[in-house]
Amino acid sequence: MIYKSEEKMKKKAIRVFQSLLRGPATVREIANEVGLSYPAAAVTIKDLIKEGLCERKNGQVVIRHSAKAQALIKVLSRYRGEELLGGNREKVLGAITSPKTVKEIAGLTRLSEQTVYRLLRELKGMLAVGFDGKKYFLRDEDLKAFLEQKLMDARTAGEETGVVILHSNGFTLKRAPKGARTRGAPTAFSKFAEYGVDYGAENRDFFIDPPREVGLEEILVHALLASENSLDRTMCAVLYLKN
Repeated sequence: MIYKSEEKMKKKAIRVFQSLLRGPATVREIANEVGLSYPAAAVTIKDLIKEGLCERKNGQVVIRHSAKAQALIKVLSRYRGEELLGGNREKVLGAITSPKTVKEIAGLTRLSEQTVYRLLRELKGMLAVGFDGKKYFLRDEDLKAFLEQKLMDARTAGEETGVVILHSNGFTLKRAPKGARTRGAPTAFSKFAEYGVDYGAENRDFFIDPPREVGLEEILVHALLASENSLDRTMCAVLYLKN
């Protein structure tokens, strides 16, 4: 599953969460502590509550006793959160909750292999990532638990995980994390295997809504519309040539 930009932790959220490690606080106290305006702090806290990391109790904000929050606490005790999480580093980390090659990571994150190599070097320097000679992996079990829980939350969030690619002529074309519950019928790259092309875009599923049966021509058109890089477009050409 790919980490979309909205799934990565924002630096403000990390700072607010870290401030709560000192104990419960009001929104005003948090804003003053981390140097945010009151509205910005309130929005950030709302995001953390939605993420299941914090909750409100007796007029104050506190860290939840959830598995994800407790894993994040342990991660932040060993790493500088603003350096480790958020941005493209978190995209790479989210891609290797199971060991992956650089090529696989690049495919999952939509980053160039050169960028992936650079980020992996940085993460290895932080002792967050290891390399077994073939694939890269997470060295920290708490970091792995935190990232896996984020991915699981995204998969079970239902329709909200679907990203609209196109809305036209009475139908909607959507992309969603692999395995997410999203209304619609499979199309685009999700149907390639049925036509002899082994390119499942393992981190992504594609749907047409309202759900209906789609033929080869529509599948190809939807895949072209959903293409995000040159590899996607190349596989569209392969589907066309094979069928």
